[in-house]
Amino acid sequence: GSAHATVFHLLSTRTGLPVTFGDGVPVSFTSPGRLFFGLADWLAGDFSSDLLGRLVERGDLVLPAGRTGPPAARTACRNLRAALIGWGRDRYLPRLRALREGRQEDLEARGAEDAEGRRAAGQAALAEIDELAAAMGRLLDLIPEAGADGAYDFQALCEAFARVLREHGRAETDLDRKAGAALRARLAERHAESRFRPLA
Repeated sequence: GSAHATVFHLLSTRTGLPVTFGDGVPVSFTSPGRLFFGLADWLAGDFSSDLLGRLVERGDLVLPAGRTGPPAARTACRNLRAALIGWGRDRYLPRLRALREGRQEDLEARGAEDAEGRRAAGQAALAEIDELAAAMGRLLDLIPEAGADGAYDFQALCEAFARVLREHGRAETDLDRKAGAALRARLAERHAESRFRPLA
């Protein structure tokens, strides 16, 4: 049954022992599958920062890179929590900006008496927030906005999900690469079918 498949897949992944499945491995067992369903949950959950944080923390979503590469997952998750975003697409950037301003004020309040090492650490923390805010801006730019009625343009959503899977997904194993390719192919098929109306 599916419960056995889950257990054996987890054991295989952790131990590196090869296991074959008669019915194949569900795409949801793969990193691209978790990213795909996680993105869908993120949109359905009004862009919950907790849902996004889980995708980043598990490594299924690699945030868009800046000048020095993508933000570190642990640091990004810590700053997402500290920013108190909660829900709402429009809250990410203002809340990250408020977090940065608060940290900047703390740094300035400590003033000259603060040790050089602590001051450098404070500056590095500000740079991490800036990096996360830039990455979130780039990620949110990829996701189409819902219309006034709350509906998404289905074709634009297919394009966005395919791009996020391709550019910001993780595919370290052969199974992940195959799952990512299969998901992108299926999204391309759905995109090409014009009979679908925008999703609510």
